[in-house]
Amino acid sequence: IDLTAAALVIACVQRERITRVLDWRPLARLGRVSYGFYVFHPYVIFALAFAVNRVWHWDVFRRPAYVAPFAILLTWALAELSFSSFESRFLKLRDWFWHDAPPVGATEFAVAARETGGGQQSPACF
Repeated sequence: IDLTAAALVIACVQRERITRVLDWRPLARLGRVSYGFYVFHPYVIFALAFAVNRVWHWDVFRRPAYVAPFAILLTWALAELSFSSFESRFLKLRDWFWHDAPPVGATEFAVAARETGGGQQSPACF
């Protein structure tokens, strides 16, 4: 996972085609609601596993392919609901405290990283 993440960062800095994939709207939206996705996924998986075991008497962990798409969609829906009704209010407060530039897409990030030396930090930052 670490090597894949490092290769992805290098590809973005070098303006590879991967930046087009990262700018894909559904993937960018998933990035915006990813915290909610992270928070809600164990609860959704548990609830679906409990419901499926009670209703159809399946052992969900032996047949995860039947439940996984529903778990992903339900988790994404909860993350969207949480983002639109709760998290976005706190993100607006961020603009009140910090007056930075708006978030950029992967292509703009690659250009900015290249112009600033690829995000290199001084030893004092470690």
